[in-house]
Amino acid sequence: MFETAFTERPYHWPVIGYEQDLNLMSAQDARDFYEHYYSPNRATIVIVGDVNEEEVYQKISKAYGSIPNKPAVEAPIAMDSEQTAQRRKRLELNIEVQKLWLAYKVPAANAPDAPVLDAIQGVLAEGRNSRLNRALVDSGIAGSVSAGSLGLKDPGLFLITADLQKGKTTLLAESVITRELERLKTTPVGADELKRALNVLRFEFFGKLATTGGKANYIGASELQLGSVEAALAQEEALTHVTPEQIMQAAQKYFDTSKLTVIVGVPKRGK
Repeated sequence: MFETAFTERPYHWPVIGYEQDLNLMSAQDARDFYEHYYSPNRATIVIVGDVNEEEVYQKISKAYGSIPNKPAVEAPIAMDSEQTAQRRKRLELNIEVQKLWLAYKVPAANAPDAPVLDAIQGVLAEGRNSRLNRALVDSGIAGSVSAGSLGLKDPGLFLITADLQKGKTTLLAESVITRELERLKTTPVGADELKRALNVLRFEFFGKLATTGGKANYIGASELQLGSVEAALAQEEALTHVTPEQIMQAAQKYFDTSKLTVIVGVPKRGK
């Protein structure tokens, strides 16, 4: 469902570092996480299809029955500190063109505004006629663009990402994205444009359910993130009733440029 701009020193942009450096995670950290959290008593298994219930149960018991459960001791999850200024970071990566990630903090997947943020995703980045596709891809600034909330059980991020065309800079792409977000805050989305965006999202929703694997993924994600499939279906229904006014209000509430996190990926020197 994937971000004012990363630090490029020549422009003297302010840099506020992350509380945790990405390079601090070790292999032992990964092993400890696996040992603590990965056990049968924490797993959810979803079976979809015309199956024999007893036969499936026996297969699951054979595969998992010998693996011991582990104490489900939940450590308190530290909430992220209140962001009071922009955060920017510039990374040299093994890539050919510049990449841009913009991230805005948004509530958990079960929040009342979640369907509104989905509608914003549709307006911004779903389909060839979406705003960012026309402003960035059709104009030759970016090769691809995406936007949307992570859909987490806890508060997360609304990400906007762009892979730029060769010779195009993230400064240009960010200015275009910021312009489109400001337009969402001040000008209601037209009825036809909103209908198109919701239709695209609806088509994608049913497309995901076209296969047994898609159904299983939807059921599992719904249970884990929202508590039930019924809650997920209620959100899908709420999405069809999102209004231009709700989109304006959500854009004003969540797309606060002063609390934006931006990451710029640039080709390593010499590439």
